[in-house]
Amino acid sequence: MRFLNSQKPQHQQKASAGGVNGAKAKTRKRQATKPIKRMSAARMDFYRRLILGSKVGVFVVVFGVVGIWGYHGEWIDKGKHAFGRYSMLLSAKTGLKVKEVLVVGRENLAEDDLRQALDIQSNQPIFSFDLYGVKQKIEALGWVESVQIERRISGEILIHLKERVPAAIWHDGDHYHLVDMQGHIIGQQKLSKFRHLKIINGANARQHIKLLMQILNTVPSLQSHVISAAWVGDRRWNFKLENNIAVRLPEKDPTRAWQKLAAWEQRHHLLQREVEIIDLRFENQPRIKMTQTGLMLIKKDAKNL
Repeated sequence: MRFLNSQKPQHQQKASAGGVNGAKAKTRKRQATKPIKRMSAARMDFYRRLILGSKVGVFVVVFGVVGIWGYHGEWIDKGKHAFGRYSMLLSAKTGLKVKEVLVVGRENLAEDDLRQALDIQSNQPIFSFDLYGVKQKIEALGWVESVQIERRISGEILIHLKERVPAAIWHDGDHYHLVDMQGHIIGQQKLSKFRHLKIINGANARQHIKLLMQILNTVPSLQSHVISAAWVGDRRWNFKLENNIAVRLPEKDPTRAWQKLAAWEQRHHLLQREVEIIDLRFENQPRIKMTQTGLMLIKKDAKNL
């Protein structure tokens, strides 16, 4: 944009100081040059206001962005339609473009899934990046418990991820899913990495993982023998131990029954015997079913008495 110069040219000032000769030179200069068409006062005032308004507008936008950039800026994105195409054009012309995406806290989430949720291109105008919408897409991913997204004036998008921690493997029909302590389904990715986790069965088993872990954690020495757990009748747990031993826990106070089994194991080494079922559903009346091999051994010992 051009600005009109209100000062006289230097050669005209020298001509004015030269007396009559200067006046003649000034007259010849005027004759040789077309007269300057002066701008009306109203029009000059209009342009002055336009220039000033543009400067103030750019200042307000930039100052607002810088002031709140370090926050999350979600409320800006919620009202981004108020900016419209002008804000996106402004961010592009002023160099406010996406240059780099930094991710913190990603360990198990697949990079391709994150890229698809981001849906962002290099040098994309930074105001066109739908921060609020992208946040919702990322939080919908199975591995993600929560996410925070920041935009930086340098053109960086900073993503802070908090991933879910797998607590068990849920067997749902023909499929296996990683689930966390709250029962949220994480997905089927990286099952081999977490093959050490307990396998749980039952339609609503994943909603009762906290109770399962509470029972198992009371006796760590027995926990290592548990291969899988089944939620039965939507009210209690059954365990499958090593050597195919089945343990049936009661609906009421299953933790106490599990602790009793630990005491019996320490005294009688039940888990090392030919046992098929240990039924603890009846308080003070545990029932033990032997395997066929175990029954044959008992009968053989009885004959030798």
